Amino acid sequence: METLAFGAIVLVGVLLSLAALDSFKERRIRTIEHRLALLLHHFGIDPTANVPPSEQVRRLAADPGKKLQAVRLYSKETGADVKTAAAVINALNSNGA
Repeated sequence: METLAFGAIVLVGVLLSLAALDSFKERRIRTIEHRLALLLHHFGIDPTANVPPSEQVRRLAADPGKKLQAVRLYSKETGADVKTAAAVINALNSNGA
């Protein structure tokens, strides 16, 4: 019976330690995100702006048969999600660029 009580106390201690660690990580992430936002603002960088496509992406986008390759390459080069990459490639094609 004492062993069971000791085990329960240890388990509660471990869970509380994990919760405190989680809380520390969340605070740390918020701090880092805040500092990043300050840096972006200081240097005038708009994180929501699309990155211009590279020349290789433009060449692929110009060929209708390679549109999917252009989307994948743009996504890989910029870190954009597929939906955003497809929108950029479609905009390239509609502008005739």
